Amino acid sequence: DNPEKWVNYAISHRFHKTASVRLNACPDCGSHLFRYVGQFIYYSTLIRIMKCECGLVFADTRLDPKVIQAHFERTYKNECYFTVKRRKIFSQIARLADRAVPASGKVLDIGGAKGHLLAILKERRPDLELVLNDLSRDACQWGETTYGFQTITGGIGAIEQIQDRFDVVVLSDVIYYEPEIQRLWSVLPRL
Repeated sequence: DNPEKWVNYAISHRFHKTASVRLNACPDCGSHLFRYVGQFIYYSTLIRIMKCECGLVFADTRLDPKVIQAHFERTYKNECYFTVKRRKIFSQIARLADRAVPASGKVLDIGGAKGHLLAILKERRPDLELVLNDLSRDACQWGETTYGFQTITGGIGAIEQIQDRFDVVVLSDVIYYEPEIQRLWSVLPRL
């Protein structure tokens, strides 16, 4: 509410302008009727959280896709983050997938980083065919070499090219990064 407080902080921490685009309509339904929920600063950018009349809660600012790509090539590489901090979450999702997938079924983890969630599922269900997707080439390579997963590197364009069908598709902490949400909604039923 008082941006002046941030100026000295931003200067002392060497913030710099990050390319971004402010959304004037809901990215799902296109409506201009939405209300303010909250705000946060990410990559030196003030981003507001809005709730549309269609029910979608969204960030009103999109960072440049190059910034996001670089972010995922640098971030989420720390083993402690995946094996300790995210372990309970991954275990819970793995239990849910275990119950939902039939014998010798197929699971796709979209935005699955290095494959730690699928690795936990593989321990529970070695009969499953597990496929890992992520924006980060390094993350996919890790999942391939460390766990032996089939991997698909890329965003929504790569996901749209998938011809297989899956018994379970996991999207854990990824939907809010998708700038073209309608493309995601349209491809998910086919997967």
